[in-house]
Amino acid sequence: MDHYIGYDIGAISVNRAVINRDGDIVDVMPYTRHLGEPAKLIAADLKKLQEGSKFGQTAGIAFTGLGGKTLASVLDADFINEIEAITTAVKKLHVNVRSVIEIGGQDSKFIDLDAGDYAMNELCAAGTGSFLDQQATRFGLTIEQFSDLALKSVKPSTIAGRCSVFAKSDMIHLQQEAAKDEDIALGLCYAMARSFKSGIVKGKKFEPPIIFCGGVSYNRAMIRAFNEILRQDIIVPEYNESQGAIGAALSLLEKETLAAKAAKNQSILPGQEGSAREESSHNQKINLLKAFQLLEKY
Repeated sequence: MDHYIGYDIGAISVNRAVINRDGDIVDVMPYTRHLGEPAKLIAADLKKLQEGSKFGQTAGIAFTGLGGKTLASVLDADFINEIEAITTAVKKLHVNVRSVIEIGGQDSKFIDLDAGDYAMNELCAAGTGSFLDQQATRFGLTIEQFSDLALKSVKPSTIAGRCSVFAKSDMIHLQQEAAKDEDIALGLCYAMARSFKSGIVKGKKFEPPIIFCGGVSYNRAMIRAFNEILRQDIIVPEYNESQGAIGAALSLLEKETLAAKAAKNQSILPGQEGSAREESSHNQKINLLKAFQLLEKY
């Protein structure tokens, strides 16, 4: 296969990356909200890729993310665990990085690359992108406007961050007490950063360099909050929203490379032919037009 496509389907957005067989990134779809219809968005993207003929008519396709497993089964494509995908991308693109903060629409993750360990949020929505979106809406603002407002604060309010119910209660109380909107907005970002440190990381070390990725890493007020709470300079990398998609594509490439090497080096003995065929056909090319048609009907 000449190209590998990775899709990261989150609670709010779809991210897509295309790499070549050398592992180079050749195309990335900008951060796109799927509005509850990821299959429709991916179908349109596959049609665009197929019609452009830039990447050929077939490719390896892998999915990751919250909604990735379902669509992977529809196309008989590979599904890559989110932690594996992000780790693979970071190790390839940011070789010196030791810690990863990844916050999306519905979950938050910390990855300690040195220890090979990770942690994620539990069921509570506090500390996720969807929670920030909800609070921005309460202010009558877009999330971008909410971030800009927060950056005007010089004295962030104190807000509970470990529970979305308590956080909302604190914000309502602060508004009743006539606290400045910008102080409340930045206070929420600080609360999320503190909650991430104490509730998710739970004593694990943030070893620098630290990168911040996922959709929430676009929020400059959250970057400021992490910088000050962790007392570290947080790095927001290129393709900050697409690390999962890039990692899914890279993981697929690695699987195919390993399978090809095994098939080449293995001396086939009687009774082993079936195993060799299974390995060599593990990652099959997917026709982009057929994939589009399947998802269009889904």
